[in-house]
Parts: sequence; structure tokens; C-alpha cells
Amino acid sequence: MQSHQLEYNESDFYFESYEYTCGYRGFTYLASQLEENKKLPDAVVCASDNIAVGVLEAAGKMGYRIPEDFCVTGFDNFDKAAFYTPKITTVGHIREDIGYLCADLLIRIWEGRPVEKYNYTESQYVYWDSCGCTNDTNVDRSEHAREQILYEIETTDFEEQVLGLEYALLNCQSIQEMSACIPACIPAFKCDAIYLVLDDHINDFHRNLNYFNQNLIDDKKFHTKGYPKAMSVEFAYDMKEGTSYEQQTIDSLFPMFDSPGQGGTDFLFMPLHFRQYTIGYFVIRNAVYLLEKQYLFKVMNVFTSAMRNLYEKEKLGYMNKILADMNVKDAMTGLYNRLGFQELVCSLFDEKKRSGENLLILFVDMDRLKYINDNFGHDYGDISIRIIASTIMEYCGKNDIPVRNGGDEFIIVHENMTPASYEEMISNMRSAVTQKARQHQLPFELTFSVGAVCTDMRSDQTLDDYIRIADETMYEEKTQKKANRA
Repeated sequence: MQSHQLEYNESDFYFESYEYTCGYRGFTYLASQLEENKKLPDAVVCASDNIAVGVLEAAGKMGYRIPEDFCVTGFDNFDKAAFYTPKITTVGHIREDIGYLCADLLIRIWEGRPVEKYNYTESQYVYWDSCGCTNDTNVDRSEHAREQILYEIETTDFEEQVLGLEYALLNCQSIQEMSACIPACIPAFKCDAIYLVLDDHINDFHRNLNYFNQNLIDDKKFHTKGYPKAMSVEFAYDMKEGTSYEQQTIDSLFPMFDSPGQGGTDFLFMPLHFRQYTIGYFVIRNAVYLLEKQYLFKVMNVFTSAMRNLYEKEKLGYMNKILADMNVKDAMTGLYNRLGFQELVCSLFDEKKRSGENLLILFVDMDRLKYINDNFGHDYGDISIRIIASTIMEYCGKNDIPVRNGGDEFIIVHENMTPASYEEMISNMRSAVTQKARQHQLPFELTFSVGAVCTDMRSDQTLDDYIRIADETMYEEKTQKKANRA
């Protein structure tokens, strides 16, 4: 406007989107400005035919006549320009030419070659009624109506498939389950192949539910620029080769581009983001149908929203699990505390009592903790306790319950363990403790004593009775060690 010596006022402009609502609300805003100065514009120039339709609808409801009161022009030369009443003067152009020119400019900039400040593609003025012009071109309204009916049927079918996909995705409990939903919508995509490639951090909460890691909670683990060096192909579909759910790691952006015989093939690359964080991308081979029908945004929005919801749900579950563990876990060792003992061991004992299945209960006590504290300091005592606890954790199965009973005392409750496997496990634990003590360069020998008892659920003995028996058995071993040292 400055270059044409026109006065600039912020109120002369309205911007929102390229859709119908922009034109409707934009003209409504313009009309509110007109009430103050009582002057109609000569023309309302719109950035798309969709906006122009919105302007015409809003103007018509306010009693204005087009083009008698003012002119309206659109842009893009969509069907609505020729079939709306009044027909909308517009500009025709080939959108693919714009994409080609943009890619060419990018390549030239990338290579350091100069580019013009302004670049144009060919366009054509299409004059219709909305600017008071005439056009000798005849339009076939009956054929247009037929095409619209078929388009609505096709669109309805596609939207039903997308709604079904959205419902299925919302009920998925993992990314792998989501991947299994993709084939159901592939016929609607009408493409040759689909690949879903994700940052492997997307699976962190699902994979590490039983292990607390503060870094997992921070979304900064995802990239804000570029992609990680290694990513995971979560889903792959090829029309000729079929579907593959087998997860594989790739160390380049998309090695499928390098496949032989891919000349003349179109790959549509679509990044996936959670706000500013990059989580991965979709690649669709020969997706011309999705682009022509403009379905792609809706499909991608469904996938991204579903993945985001699942990620947030898993994150919330992970944090709730950590909060729950804080009540039943010992902060120093990570083993269950006495509250955890009451909630887990007592309920397990009652369950096995009803089913008649026996348990193996171990009572573990670290040797000479007072001697270590008095002669080497409490820091060495804490290190020793952690070594024993970590070793217990390593040798416990997923159904076993390890408990720090207090101080240097530990209780381990095992299911389905035979005396032979128990002896082997204790022997391996002793060796592991000795090795860890050497690694920490402890200036003393680190050992522990163990007592074991196998329950007999047919008897009247309680859990406390068995704990006491295991404790007494452990004490016998400890007493024998003291005698040997003396």
C-alpha cells in the first residue's frame, strides 16, 4: 500500500483462515465498520473462493446486492465459483505448479544459488457475475449436481471409516495395538504402502512401568529440531508384501526411499508432533487419492490425537504408579517397606491359604552391621545395605515379593520354588554380593545369613509363625558364623 501511496489502517484488514467462516465473519466485521462512515467499498477481494462465498452469504443476509452495491472476487477457481449465485469472479491456477516451484526454490537456496524475491506461476482470470462481467462459458449444472451427490456419498463412506478408526484407536492400550488398527483404513486411503516411524521414547511409560525414572516424565527427551539418529518402524504395509508389525530400528530418516526400482514413485512424508516435540512421521507411497480428496488432514489429526491421548494416559498411569509405590516402597533400597509387606505379603498368604498352594519364605540378615558402622562409618553401612538389597532385587522373579523389614533385615516371599532351586539362588546371591563388595572396594568382607521355611497351608500356623521360624533358622546360621570367627 505504501508503494501505491495508499493510506494504511489496521481496520482495513481482516484475516482468519481460507475457509467460509473467514469471509462470513470478515464481512460482518466490515459491515460494523461501515455503520460509522456509511461508505461501501468498491470491491471485496478474497484470498480464496471459500472466503468469497462467506462474504456473499453475509452480504446477502444484510440486504446488499452483488455486484450492484460492490464487487466480490475469489481465488482458486473451484467449482463453487462457477455454480454459486452470483457466479464468482476468480483466478485459476495449477496448485501443483506452486508446489513444484517451491521445491525448486528450496533446492536452489539449499545449494547456495541466488533466487528472485518474487516468483510467479501462470494464472488465468475467470470473469463472472460478482464483478459485473459476462462470461460466454456454459456450465452444466445437472452434471455438477450428479458429481456432488457422488462426492457426498464417497465422503460419507470415508468419514464413517475414519470415525470407526478413531473409536478403535481410543480403545487401544499401546502403540502396537494402534498399529494393528491401521490396516482397517488402508482401503479408504487407496495407496500402495504406509509406514509409521516413531521416536522410541513414545514407548517409555509402557516399557518401564515397574521402574521409576525421573527423566521419562520430561517431554524434553523428544527432539524439537530434526529427528533422533535411531527410530523405530512401528508399522509397515506394502500392497505387494502385506502387513508387518515386527518392530525394527532404522538409522536413517527413511531407508525405504533407497529401495531399488522406486523411480517415478511418490512418497508423501508427514511429520507427527506433540506441540513443539517431534515424535515421528508417516510415509505413504502413492497417496494421490488422499491429496485430491483433501482427506489427509482429517486422517492425520485422528492419528496424532489418539497417540497424544495414549501417551498422556500412559504418563499419568506411570506417575500414579510412582506415587503409589512411594507409600509401599523403601526409599533407600527400592524394596517394599512394612506397609508394602502388609498389603502384598499378607494378602498373598491369605490367597494361598484358600487355594492350598505353599510359599517359600526367606529371612535375610546382613552380617556385622554394627561392627561396620562402628569401625568404618554409617556411609559404609548404607552402601552395604544397598548392595544386599540390589542383589535380592536381581534374584527375585516378577511374582516374588522382596521386603526390607527394617535396618539390615529382609524378607523374601517366593512362589513355586523348590529346595534345590532355593539353594542355588542363595549361592548365586552370595557370590554376587562378594563381587559387588570388591567393585565398591569395601575394606571388609560383606556377607549375610539366611533362614528359610516352606509353608504348609493345611496347618493352623499363621504368617507371623512362619516369619518367626525363618528368623530363628537365620539366627542359627548367624550364631554358627560367630562361633567360627571366635
